[in-house]
Amino acid sequence: MELRKILEDIAVQHGVKFSFIEEDVKRFSLIPPPTALPLKAKLNYIATRTGINYREAGNYIAIYIDINLPVLKICGYLRDENNDPIQDASIRYASGKSISTDAEGYFEMPLEKSGKILVSHPAFDPQRFENSDFNEDCK
Repeated sequence: MELRKILEDIAVQHGVKFSFIEEDVKRFSLIPPPTALPLKAKLNYIATRTGINYREAGNYIAIYIDINLPVLKICGYLRDENNDPIQDASIRYASGKSISTDAEGYFEMPLEKSGKILVSHPAFDPQRFENSDFNEDCK
C-alpha cells in the first residue's frame, strides 16, 4: 500500500495530522502496520521499513527523509525452466519506464512507489507483479 494512504489511515485512527513533502512519501509502498498498534509503534514500524524520519509536535507529525537516503532498487536474474538466462526480456513499470535483461538474464532498476511490473519476452508468457512484491533493496 502506498505510504501516503497508510498515513491517511493512521491520521484518522489516531486523530493526528501529518505534514510531508509529496515527493518524499510517494516513493514508498509497504504492508501497513497492524491497526491495533499504538501510534508510536506504527511510526516506528514505518520508519524501520522505509528509512524516513518523523517528529511529533502535539497532534502534528512531520514526516521527512534524509537527503542521503539511497534510491531503492530491484534486481534479479530471469531464468527459464532449464535455469538458462533469459536475455533481452523486458521489465516494464506501468509508468512506462523499462529495462532489458543482459546476456546473463540480469536486470537492475530503481523501485517505483507503486503499481505493476510487466516482465515479457517473445518466447514466454508475460508475467505481472505488484511493486509491493519487492520489499527489499537490491544488494
